[in-house]
Amino acid sequence: MELDSDEIQFFHELAYMGAVRGLDFAAQDIFEMLAEYRPDSIYPYLGLGFNIVNNGDARKGIEILETKVLKRSPDNNQAKLYIALGYQKLKQYGKADNIIREVENNNPNADEKMLLTSLKAQNS
Repeated sequence: MELDSDEIQFFHELAYMGAVRGLDFAAQDIFEMLAEYRPDSIYPYLGLGFNIVNNGDARKGIEILETKVLKRSPDNNQAKLYIALGYQKLKQYGKADNIIREVENNNPNADEKMLLTSLKAQNS
């Protein structure tokens, strides 16, 4: 199956909507399909890690984000924030707070600032 960039974007957005709405089984299948289709891209793994952190095994999600995303893109603020979310779910608030502070000092974009605000409120 050949996908163009619009179709790839559509599947990414569909999978993220599923991950946010708790349809983790569907989101996971789509992110895994995209990872097979685009093995050199960090983005399917970013979504997969988020989905697993948000809906399942936070430790496994953190591991995916660290090994599949941050090893290739060590300054990826989005991955770091998803890891902070994972630490919050594991009730490791100190680790989450350290990551939040690191991202705050690393010029976050507008989307990352919104996630930072949400994470900071949960970490209080």
